[in-house]
Parts: sequence; structure tokens; C-alpha cells
Amino acid sequence: MTTDKPEFTICHGLQLPLTAKSLEERKVTGWQSIHVNLDYAVAYIIVEGVTVGKNQLVTSRSPDDSSAFNRASLYLLQ
Repeated sequence: MTTDKPEFTICHGLQLPLTAKSLEERKVTGWQSIHVNLDYAVAYIIVEGVTVGKNQLVTSRSPDDSSAFNRASLYLLQ
């Protein structure tokens, strides 16, 4: 989470960086049920299909947002 390499997570995948305490002051989106955890982590919750935040962290709410997630991910990988 500290390198300038893209990282990608969908839905509840944010639980790993949450556990690592590495989401403080990062812009993220995720499944509604983990928003309270994101609040405790002092993350900036953006309610959108996909969010690209600090250090190229790409997050998405659910597999339903996979088209936007894939576009953002491929853009960073170019």
C-alpha cells in the first residue's frame, strides 16, 4: 500500500488493507456493510461504482460495477 504500483479490490476485498490499518485518509468505495469499518479506519468513503485513490488504489463496490472497475484498472496498467 505504500508503493506507487496499482492495487485493485472489489466488494469486501478492502478487509485485507483494513486489517493492515493502511486505509487512513485514502479515498475508497466498497460494499455497504463495511462502511462502518471504513469510517473507523478514517478512510474517505466515496459512493460510486469505482474509485481511484492514493497510490493507485482502485476500489469498487461490487461485481455489478465490474465494467467501470475493469476500465479504471486497465487504464492504470497501460
